[in-house]
Amino acid sequence: DKNMKSKVSKIFNFSLFIFPLLSFISLFIHQPALTITLFTFSYHFFERMISGVISSYINVKGISSYFKVREWEMKLYRVIRIKEWKDYAPTYKPETFIVKDLNKLRESMLGSETCHILCFLFSYIPPIISLTVPYLKSTFIIFFITSFLSSIFDLLLIFIQRYNRNRVENILRKMPHLK
Repeated sequence: DKNMKSKVSKIFNFSLFIFPLLSFISLFIHQPALTITLFTFSYHFFERMISGVISSYINVKGISSYFKVREWEMKLYRVIRIKEWKDYAPTYKPETFIVKDLNKLRESMLGSETCHILCFLFSYIPPIISLTVPYLKSTFIIFFITSFLSSIFDLLLIFIQRYNRNRVENILRKMPHLK
């Protein structure tokens, strides 16, 4: 639904404000688990923004062997029935995925995949920090669970980008005049 997708960026931007605010307020309630959970949610929203900014400066052309979609991946995507649920995934900027120019669409998909790879990697910074800061060691599980859930979300978005990009690249190969 396009109306839902257009609301994603508003919800995301609101979350950038509300989670830090709730985190700050929770400090006065003296519930450490709640405070840590809210701060971790805040971190995951901010790391998404940071990943978006960083990935906008990375000019990925898809030449790297990493970006080549393998046949086993396509089999995996069929097994997890990606085609049935991919359209329900949130899109921060749906206007970047309009199919007017397949080459630009491909570039947008590469950029989005790069952003979600960064998000996936950055999501594990909190549990790593919790293991290195003595005061936070006892809260490792909270950091790990939120990081794991965040990374799974990004992994699914990476799958969607790779699945869709493979379809676009197949069209471009079959119709060289579109390149």
